[in-house]
Amino acid sequence: MPLTLTSETASRYFIDKYKACNLILKIATFNKLEGQIFTFNMGDPIKLMDLANCVIDCFPEKKEAVEIKITGLRTGEKHHEEIISKNELLSATTDKDIFRVTRKDEKIVENIDWNKLLNIIPYQSPQEIKKILLNWFKLFPFAKKLPPN
Repeated sequence: MPLTLTSETASRYFIDKYKACNLILKIATFNKLEGQIFTFNMGDPIKLMDLANCVIDCFPEKKEAVEIKITGLRTGEKHHEEIISKNELLSATTDKDIFRVTRKDEKIVENIDWNKLLNIIPYQSPQEIKKILLNWFKLFPFAKKLPPN
């Protein structure tokens, strides 16, 4: 019975299930999770042909009898996996094995200075309050829809 591969050049990412579960638990401890997407540091992709040869090498007595059959990619299948799309970026987190996925046009808001908002007083002019609010809202992705100052 042959060992079947879709392509001689296809590659995939692999991660140990225990490591993946551990990283998921670490992500659960992060602050500000709502609406965020995370992925793992998957290292370098592995060529499936190299993996097949490693498996065959584990059985030296059968090495000559094993045939590798290339079946071709299935509809929609890619030669190489991509962790993110062309419109996304990976941002570092506090853990070297976990990345935050963001859109290229998304601003990452880490430290917001709440003092300006908290210090608004009723005696400020509407124009001053409007300026403070508009500057603060510009930190967020929906700010493109706001009118200019």
